[in-house]
Amino acid sequence: MLFASFFKGFSLSFDAVRHFVSKSIFSSAGISITVKESGSGKLIAAHNPQLNLTPASTLKILTTATALEMFGPGFCFETTAAVSGKINTDGVLSGDMYIVGGGDPTLGAQYSGKSQTAFFEMILSELRRKGVKEIRGAVIGDESLYNTEIVPYKTPWEDMGNYYAAGVSALNFADNSYKLTFRTGSAGGKTQIIGLEPAVPGLTFQNYLVAKSNDKDSAYLYGMPYCKERYIYGTVPAGRQSFSIKGDVPDPALFTVEMLVKFLESRGVTVTRGATTSRLLQQKGDYRRPSLDVLCKIKSDSLSAIIQVTNKRSYNFYAEALMRLIASRFSTGASLQGGIAAIKRFWSDRGVKAADVLIYDGSGLTPANRVNSAFMVDVLQYMETRSRFRESFLNSLAVAGVDGTLKSFLANTSLQGKVKAKSGSFEGVLTYCGIVDKNGQKYTFCIMVNAFTCPASDVKKAIEQFLLEL
Repeated sequence: MLFASFFKGFSLSFDAVRHFVSKSIFSSAGISITVKESGSGKLIAAHNPQLNLTPASTLKILTTATALEMFGPGFCFETTAAVSGKINTDGVLSGDMYIVGGGDPTLGAQYSGKSQTAFFEMILSELRRKGVKEIRGAVIGDESLYNTEIVPYKTPWEDMGNYYAAGVSALNFADNSYKLTFRTGSAGGKTQIIGLEPAVPGLTFQNYLVAKSNDKDSAYLYGMPYCKERYIYGTVPAGRQSFSIKGDVPDPALFTVEMLVKFLESRGVTVTRGATTSRLLQQKGDYRRPSLDVLCKIKSDSLSAIIQVTNKRSYNFYAEALMRLIASRFSTGASLQGGIAAIKRFWSDRGVKAADVLIYDGSGLTPANRVNSAFMVDVLQYMETRSRFRESFLNSLAVAGVDGTLKSFLANTSLQGKVKAKSGSFEGVLTYCGIVDKNGQKYTFCIMVNAFTCPASDVKKAIEQFLLEL
């Protein structure tokens, strides 16, 4: 598209654009803006619409829209419990139990509609129905549906180890995260670890966390996937008897079956050889899944419910699970690269210019992601005007001044309740992408600001003012 005859560095067709991009706080920033009429697709205003910038969490719009289009709102992940071997009259299973993962991110999850132990209780019920009192083997977590790259390869080191960058396996439990509690003591002093919930077997900590005389949580955990040692740096508020942060579980599949074994043994079913996984057995060279008898299966929350959590709460864990779901349809081992290629191909086939965007994850956590406002608006316009699943998608977006990550955005203004959007932010990045519906006229917009040096609150106010002027 040629914009030169209408735009000269910024849109001449709208004072709002000129006012926005000329602000002194943006003197060193990169800005990309696109605004279109929702029905006709007519371009209303733009500034650098093809300029690729870091989208942060607005990338979740792309991931959730693609998953919804490919699988439909009623899709559910499925996890299977099965056994090998025979059950004798004494209630002994002479074999192993297998938990075969299907990629479900909602198993035991905090935002799930099911209880945390629902699947465990279902398994226990089936074992009791068959009279099983002892598993004379192991509980094996089969994570082979996905490859072992559970964290996107461009995830920053400063994020790995923290709950918001938790890895996604074919077998997940309780958001693959834990809560670590400290007694913080006096300012300038060391902190003391006093609790870990749930207990993650084998996980150790090197604690360099310091108490500070403020109310800010600036603690970070550092650690690699599958590595059971975590280093803790930063500061937390002083003088607290109890202060908690959250971290990621290093080995999600192993954690799942370890929690299951603990649950079963607490209910009177012993497991002779404990818990292990297909990955660990493959490393020893002795894993081959035998013929299995299915005990039970559990389905996840619906895809519609999953994307609502993903977008309204900006939940990275669910977004990365959806990326792996997409990848599982088009690549062996559900590789990240396979998922990215599938997303770009999907939108290119629908006339959305996807070839020039750079995607490295499903959540937008990776700073290396690069998309432009024109691309994001075209994806949104497709979902609003052409998608069979329009309602499911639009209902997943936060409402300005009402809920989700937009609860304070445009609150107590004429646009409160009239904007559905997704926000995205981290240091030096603030983006909003969504739909304005005012007086029956709808506009689709994307505003991306990168590399600003002022407080993020100033950028937020400027974006609010821009939308109000529109």
